[in-house]
Amino acid sequence: MPTTTPPIPRLSSSTLSPPKTPASVLHKLKTSPGGFYAATPRLAYRTEYFSGGRDGNILITKGLNYDEEFIIRSVFQISRDDFHFTPDGDFNPANVFHGRLADLKLSCQLTAGRSKAFEFSLEDFPSILSNLSAFEKLVPRERLYETLSVIQGTVGRRSIKLTHRLFGAIDSDQDDTSDDGG
Repeated sequence: MPTTTPPIPRLSSSTLSPPKTPASVLHKLKTSPGGFYAATPRLAYRTEYFSGGRDGNILITKGLNYDEEFIIRSVFQISRDDFHFTPDGDFNPANVFHGRLADLKLSCQLTAGRSKAFEFSLEDFPSILSNLSAFEKLVPRERLYETLSVIQGTVGRRSIKLTHRLFGAIDSDQDDTSDDGG
C-alpha cells in the first residue's frame, strides 16, 4: 500500500516577516541606511550644497570620504489637487489641459498624512517643512534674486510641491531636421 506524504505548506512572505505597523514603518524610516528621516532635527547641518551647472544641483551628505546624494524620506499623502494620475499610475485625461500627456508638467502636492495609523506623519510635518526651508537657504543666490519655494500654502494648508521635468523644451533652431533635398 503506497504511503502519501502530506503536502508541504507554502510559506507566504507575510509568514516570514512580521506584519508592518506604523511603529515599524517609522523605525525603518529613522534607522535604514542610505538616507535620513525628513523630520530629523537640524538636518541641514548634515548636508552640503553642490552646484552641478546644467546637469542640476544636488545636496550631498557632509562628512563622508565620498560624494553621496542626500536622500530624505517620510510618509506623505498626495493631494488630489494638481495631480493627474490614477492610483494605478495611469494618466488621468480629466485635467486642466484636457489634452495630451506631453503638454502636462508633472507635479504633485505632498501633505501630511491624515490616516490615524500614520499620525506621526501629521505630527512631524512642521519639522519636515522647517528642514526643507533650511535646505533652500543653503542655495547661494544673488542679493535681489527671486526664489520659489517647494513649500506652498493653499487654503490655509501647507504642502510640498514636487515638479518633475519629463519633457525638455525643443529649441526651434535644433528642431529643423527636415531635408529639403536641395
